[in-house]
Amino acid sequence: MRRASALLAAVVALALAGCVVAPPPIPDRGAAIGLSGHLVLIDLPPTAEVGDPMTQVVCATSSASVSIGDQDRGHIVAMTTTADASCPDEEALNGRVPTWGPGDALPADAVPVDVAGAVEAHRFAFEYTECTNSCSTMTREVLLAVLDDDVAVMLLTRRVDAATFDRWVESVAIV
Repeated sequence: MRRASALLAAVVALALAGCVVAPPPIPDRGAAIGLSGHLVLIDLPPTAEVGDPMTQVVCATSSASVSIGDQDRGHIVAMTTTADASCPDEEALNGRVPTWGPGDALPADAVPVDVAGAVEAHRFAFEYTECTNSCSTMTREVLLAVLDDDVAVMLLTRRVDAATFDRWVESVAIV
């Protein structure tokens, strides 16, 4: 009888364990990033915080940082670039990153994507290295959306995986 009771208890416990439902993920929400008279609309996690735009930046004409929670969870830098301000040949090392503007040659693996408000847009990645006592290399995901012959918007990630960034890119619109 004890074996039957123990077996029944085990079966009931397994059945109930299968009924535990994890809560659904918190959906992304619309965020607006203002850059030099342009507005980048993108769906991001509710923890995303858009920083104030800066106009004195290297290799771009303006930029704004978007944190996606604490510093370990990643961020996006949104920036406007021009052919004159961009630095596509910049070495991706210790805080320096390449930027691309209208007419710049893109990496060979750049893939065209649709972005509302852009004449053309491409999605690609590059390797970035940080060195202090030792060096570590990470992949930085990029969206480059050319608005016209003079201006492009670039989104650059840090600690954001490609699949997550691809989901966010699908929501981008520029007005």
